[in-house]
Amino acid sequence: MATVYSIKHTDGIRTITIQPGTLNGPGGVLTDSDLQLYGQGTLQWGSGVDQNQLRLLENFAVDEKALSPGTPQDETDLAVSGAGVNNPVAGQQWFNLTDANLYTYDGAIWRLGGSVFADAIAPTNPITGTLWYDTVANQLKIYDGAFVSVADLYLLKAGDTMSGNIAMGGNEVTGLPATPSATGASSKEYVDSEILAHFVLATGQFVDSDGTGFMTGSLTLSYVDPEIEINGTGSGSTLFFQEGGANRGALLVDFPAEDLILRKLTGGVTNNEIKLLDTHIETDATNGKIRTPQTVGGDDSATLTTRLYVDTEVAAATLNGATVFSSLAVADAGDIAVTGGKIYINLTDASADWKQVWPAVYS
Repeated sequence: MATVYSIKHTDGIRTITIQPGTLNGPGGVLTDSDLQLYGQGTLQWGSGVDQNQLRLLENFAVDEKALSPGTPQDETDLAVSGAGVNNPVAGQQWFNLTDANLYTYDGAIWRLGGSVFADAIAPTNPITGTLWYDTVANQLKIYDGAFVSVADLYLLKAGDTMSGNIAMGGNEVTGLPATPSATGASSKEYVDSEILAHFVLATGQFVDSDGTGFMTGSLTLSYVDPEIEINGTGSGSTLFFQEGGANRGALLVDFPAEDLILRKLTGGVTNNEIKLLDTHIETDATNGKIRTPQTVGGDDSATLTTRLYVDTEVAAATLNGATVFSSLAVADAGDIAVTGGKIYINLTDASADWKQVWPAVYS
């Protein structure tokens, strides 16, 4: 009685069935693989076995499809029955004659093998992912449109040069030398120790922040629009000017009035001062006042006023019914004119009969 062959795959689950007197494979009743597998009683099986051995030996060597690179040609592409790779099984290998690479079928697609070419010359017909060890440069290179040295993509442990920035992502750079080179990265510990070693505050070297100590040289502010800010929290801020250790003058701002006061000091005691107030400038009470009114109409007899005020008052003034003029115009008898630093009196009504009375003119 004839026997049906049931050939198991390596996983012990899948099987290939071969009926007695039949062929399973290229040219057979069933085609479960690219090998010719013969059933019991099949005649003329010798050439088929030889064919199988040759295909296994050459790893089914055939070119790839022109329109589907990485896929082997089949009998349709070659126009030869049973030629090419038509029914691959998982694990089957195929040597691609087009790019000279060995591929493995994973049950769905063909995958390029993991071979690394070691040569002084780059491999021909490389594909993306091809690895080549350049024996001249002693570098491993990967193909991605062109061969790029892996050494150019990563930092070498033995030392390397960056061509871009490194973002630490909040992590630290540790293991720095205790004493770095002039251009080397420095640790916080090194910086702190250098500050302590080189910036010891020697007596008399700096002016203390508590106000004790004096400048022994000039202070030059060299900047665009430099400023000195005195930030006081009491009733006023004072800037003292000293000579020989004694206060000779002071400039202060009095709060809350916000008056600006310039004082002359003798033995630390105010000798005289000038105040810049909201409405006028004045000296201390013992030396009178110097005032510039904001508006016409000031009446302080100790006031130094403006030319505008004088001219306005003179133009509006009358003396016992006489009108005061600022020019020698037609006027009535008894009218007065003040012009050019001189005083005149008109002698005749409705005329310009002016007589200079001051400074006196003798004739």
